[in-house]
Amino acid sequence: MGNNCNKAFSEKSRFITLLFFALTGVISIWLAFFAFDVPTMIILYQKYIYWFLTVSFFLWIISIINSFSSDNEQKIKFNFWGKLFEFCKYHSVALILSLVLMLLSIQICRPYFRVLADETNLVSISQSFYESKECYLTISSFEYPSLEKDIWQAKLEKRTAFFSYLLTIIHSLTGYRVENVFVFNFLNGFLSLFFIYYLIQLFYGRFSGILGLISLASYPLFFFYTNSSGFEVFNMLCSLVFFLTLYYYIKKPDAIRGEILLLWIPLISQSRYESVFSLFIALPLFFYLLPKKEYTNLSYKFFVFPLLFIAPAWLRMMTNNSYYWQVDDLNEGFGFNWLVLNFEKSLEFFFSGKDGYGVNVFISILSICGLVLFLGNCFLSVLKNNKTNN
Repeated sequence: MGNNCNKAFSEKSRFITLLFFALTGVISIWLAFFAFDVPTMIILYQKYIYWFLTVSFFLWIISIINSFSSDNEQKIKFNFWGKLFEFCKYHSVALILSLVLMLLSIQICRPYFRVLADETNLVSISQSFYESKECYLTISSFEYPSLEKDIWQAKLEKRTAFFSYLLTIIHSLTGYRVENVFVFNFLNGFLSLFFIYYLIQLFYGRFSGILGLISLASYPLFFFYTNSSGFEVFNMLCSLVFFLTLYYYIKKPDAIRGEILLLWIPLISQSRYESVFSLFIALPLFFYLLPKKEYTNLSYKFFVFPLLFIAPAWLRMMTNNSYYWQVDDLNEGFGFNWLVLNFEKSLEFFFSGKDGYGVNVFISILSICGLVLFLGNCFLSVLKNNKTNN
């Protein structure tokens, strides 16, 4: 009788949770696509994207902090700094090697602005964030000796804002300096090297993780991009974080790890344009794996989640035209119709060995071999588990 009551309660709780989530989703879709015209969207986006990102990042950090103590009965006695010290000690070789390689990269490839139309725009957005908490690309301005500034001409920037937002944090600590972007990308490169190691060692051990770290560092383009001011390496880092949140949720699907996974999606979707497609991996997996009893443990953050996509949707709506994509016809912009052609070009890029591409073909081949071995290992693990269960 008790089990039947608990089951009925779980089903009812799950239904109510999904109902409220769907309601929030409908409201979000209406606000994102139908509530405002494009000129109004531009005004709202420029004024409030900073706060959208702040709320998204804050909620994600809160979820991570909560997860540290979720498995501890004595939450108050949880020793965060002690755990952090043990973690760094255990992975000290990878941390030190990542730092050394990044320091060496500065000598090999000096930090410099390499794609001016893109990279300097990202820094300009971080300056507007820092000075006014608004998002715009300054075209012309006049700064008085008193440091007051008149913006004479500015426009909406089509690039996603998460990179510039995090760069603003460094400005807030040190004051605005253009060179801060190279410090930020140094950190992105360091964390990318360590996280690629960490992901690999989860499956194959620390030695294999070190080899993966070295393999990434041996890619000429990695240090070329890291020592510039673009958001390519930053987007790769965001993808690695996504894979980590995915791994830990699959390993133990519960409410708090599910929220960490979901709340990262609004952030990664603003690291590059196409990264929003990670939603179509995370959301189905979340609902498929989450046990029914865990729906009662979902917090307010789960219901806020759809609202966090309003600003990214505005950006897409505002810039989905030939002017912002810098093409004569919108059909020449991003689209699935370019998938085959771009796949063919990517094969040439990774495996042709042309000097201008700066790609290590040997590493590209090893990457394909590693992917095949990894997928094969996952497939064998699933078969083994099925035999065990049967």
